Amino acid sequence: VTLTPKDLPPGAVLTGPVKGRGCQHGISTPIVGLSSVPRMSVAGGEGGFEKALQDIRDRHPDLKGIYDVKIDDHVVNILTVYQRQCTEVTAKGFK
Repeated sequence: VTLTPKDLPPGAVLTGPVKGRGCQHGISTPIVGLSSVPRMSVAGGEGGFEKALQDIRDRHPDLKGIYDVKIDDHVVNILTVYQRQCTEVTAKGFK
């Protein structure tokens, strides 16, 4: 649950929209000759909601909080070999 405009603390100064993003990348490849293990995969990066929030804190260190939060997940998959999954947080900030 996130704040709405009516939940803002008294004296909060609105700063406008803020965005943060966290991505994870992965590679998957077929393994020829092993019938029990059809693919081998590896992933890296710090994706997800917490990373996206940290990105907002890094970009706007003077914020006291955010409200009207929206979360989007974006997945890019290229020929089932490469995949990128990103979580993007869009919100309004206040000081």
